[in-house]
Amino acid sequence: MVACIKPQLCRLIFFTPVIRDLIDPATNQEGNTMARPNYQFLKRQKELAKKKKKAEKKQRKLANKAIDADETQEDPSPSREDREA
Repeated sequence: MVACIKPQLCRLIFFTPVIRDLIDPATNQEGNTMARPNYQFLKRQKELAKKKKKAEKKQRKLANKAIDADETQEDPSPSREDREA
């Protein structure tokens, strides 16, 4: 083991690389923190978008069913009695 005359200087020499390795990877070289993705927010937004899309699809299907039902009521196929007359 190396004996140091000034312990403060030895701490700087030996422990500085270790401290550099412990720096958070989400910081840039100047030490400022960079933005991290908020996964909970992104997941919630994705779920809301799916829910909205599903509701719109349901509304379209209901509208199509209503249109089909109106067409069959307005223009029923002629019955047998109407054809004979």
